[in-house]
Amino acid sequence: MIRPLSLLAALIAAIPPAAAQQPASGGVPPSLMFTQEERDILDQARQGIDGGLQENLHLGSVLYRDAGDWVVWLNNIAVSPGQPGLPNVRILEVGHDRVSLAIRRGKGEQEILLYPGQTFLPGTGQVVNGRR
Repeated sequence: MIRPLSLLAALIAAIPPAAAQQPASGGVPPSLMFTQEERDILDQARQGIDGGLQENLHLGSVLYRDAGDWVVWLNNIAVSPGQPGLPNVRILEVGHDRVSLAIRRGKGEQEILLYPGQTFLPGTGQVVNGRR
């Protein structure tokens, strides 16, 4: 029968010394608990960054003349064709009374349709009426 203390000593002896371990990106030694991808996700979460939209997105209004001449107000910022918009938000299509958007969420995108006066809540993925 193997004694628990002997088993623990054998397991500890099998772990390579820290100097022999290859550090992961950024000079951080590898984790015994998480893969590098899991560590990256945890690091991003600690920084409040998930690679996607963090704040609510409100469509204030749409001024539409034609497919190449329009202005939309997203979070009180005027955006028109050829101008950089908001980070993690891509305008897919603008109509007389609506805007189709691709919202970056984590490693993917979510397509949404907003009408003036509506707000997209990234925490829940819902579109609601009114400003939030």
